[in-house]
Amino acid sequence: MTLAGSTGGALFTAINCGRRITGRRLWGEAIASIVQRRAAAAGIEGDIARHSLHAEFATSCADAGVELTTWMQQTRHKSVAVAAGYVRRQSAWRNNAAARLDL
Repeated sequence: MTLAGSTGGALFTAINCGRRITGRRLWGEAIASIVQRRAAAAGIEGDIARHSLHAEFATSCADAGVELTTWMQQTRHKSVAVAAGYVRRQSAWRNNAAARLDL
């Protein structure tokens, strides 16, 4: 975003033929393709897709103690049940409620 001279907006934007950042949002399929190619180049195996990115974001928010309704605004989830389903179970061990209460 610094290279684009932007302080907000879409993270993934189009680049024109002249290699200039346009600021136009990329479609989900294009983002998935980019992420999958870069993950493969980094030696990361498995299916890395939009769902994986949502799940990692949700899990990171939960681990950091961010309120569910706060990050739901970012992910645009309408249902608490659906949004909560993106939080990966292993995060329960990293951010254990009982441990926070010294139980």
